[in-house]
This record gives sequence, C-alpha cells and structure tokens, in this order.
Amino acid sequence: MVFPSCKKADPVVDPPFPYSRLWATVDGKSFQASEVTGSAGSSSLTVTGVLNSGTSKASSISLSIPNFSGTGNYAIPSDAGASYSEPGGPFDAESGTITLTTITTSRVEGKFSFVGKGAAGSTKTVTNGNFDFYK
Repeated sequence: MVFPSCKKADPVVDPPFPYSRLWATVDGKSFQASEVTGSAGSSSLTVTGVLNSGTSKASSISLSIPNFSGTGNYAIPSDAGASYSEPGGPFDAESGTITLTTITTSRVEGKFSFVGKGAAGSTKTVTNGNFDFYK
C-alpha cells in the first residue's frame, strides 16, 4: 500500500535585514533606484539612489540636508540640496522640498520633489520622490 505524502510548504523567510529604497518620477518617467545609500549623523543627512549602476546609462538622485534637526520640511536650496545626474550631466536643484517623515535610531523615511537645471540651461522635474533607508 502506498500512502501519498503532503510536502510541507517552504517557510516564508524575511530578508536578513531591511533594505533601502528610493523612487521618483523624472520628467514623467519612473525612476526606481537599484542601489541606495544613506547616512544620518547628529546634524547632517544624505541619501543617494542609483539606477543602472556601472553602465553607460547610469543615473542617480542625491539629496542632502547639511543641518537637519528632525522631521519636517526642508526647502531647496536654502535648507537642503538635491541633484539628478545622467550621462548628459548633472541637474542641480534650484527649487523644491525634502520632507522627513520618520527618523528612528535605525530608519529614515521621507519625500522629495525638485526642479534641477543643467549646464546648458535645460531642466529636469523630479516629482513623487520617496526614500526609506536603514542606518
């Protein structure tokens, strides 16, 4: 006599650590970083997201708040900085906002939008930006 056996489903395993994310819309096109680095010290915060790292099509979004003091809105360029870079060159933010929504001992989360200007005077509009990184 043969008894059928039920195979137990493999358990769902969470990743060994949380992962960081950064995504936005750049001139109407989706940007979702494949690599994200961030740091938040006692008074400064930086986060960078890179798409297509190591290729000729690499692009990135970088945000910085040199004197952050907690959650809230930080105006670009007076309180914060931002840029979008692609093979055609960087587009440094001339206006925009970075909003920090969550800061804990291990995590920073926020939103951003800005308009960056390139060397030739062209612009890139970055909207619906979000980031979430683990310290």
